[in-house]
Amino acid sequence: MQTSQEYNSSPSEPKELRLWPGVATVSVQWLCWIALPLAVPGPVTGFIAVIGGLAGGLAIAVWWAFLSRAPRSDRFGIIALAAVTLFVASRLVDESIASGMMGLLLPLYAVPVASLAIVASAAGTRRMAVRTRRAAMAVAILLSCGVWTLLRSDGITGAGAAELRWRWTKTAEQRFLETKGDELGRMESRPAECRQARNVTGTPLSRRNCGCGRVWPPSPCNGCAGSLSR
Repeated sequence: MQTSQEYNSSPSEPKELRLWPGVATVSVQWLCWIALPLAVPGPVTGFIAVIGGLAGGLAIAVWWAFLSRAPRSDRFGIIALAAVTLFVASRLVDESIASGMMGLLLPLYAVPVASLAIVASAAGTRRMAVRTRRAAMAVAILLSCGVWTLLRSDGITGAGAAELRWRWTKTAEQRFLETKGDELGRMESRPAECRQARNVTGTPLSRRNCGCGRVWPPSPCNGCAGSLSR
């Protein structure tokens, strides 16, 4: 008859996940990646953020593969899924993200987010069945990598961070061109308004009733100057 200790150590029973190395690693990773540059902006902290984000992702992979106590299929399957999903996302992201930071913008930002997704999903499902945990972790990885296909980068700030916007919103250049286009349209319509006001009154326009709203003399608009010279 098996004792309770022998039963609990049976290989058919799934082992409880060892979570604390993953939680500690992702905490340090996000402190280096987010908190430190915000607290002490500068090139040194920016470099630490880059190294901390990537090194933290590698440490999370090592923890999950060798120290997490998860089933072998889950350990290597989750890492393979994260690598494949990140590769597919790199082919689908906006060109501003694919080429940003000399092509490193996506891994620099996606690796810490995917690391957090792996640890959080593993911790949140630690008391659930293996299949449930496997599905939750897969969904978390797909979302954490897939979200980057919905974003674009409008450039890099002075602190070295990417200005991320939704992919479907208008760029700063598009908004600028629209504003300038409206201004040019109003400027082109002003001479016609001046000529119309001249024809209605039959007399030269005074200082205050110019159709374009400009005050003259000394510099009437082209429409006003043309009408006065006739």
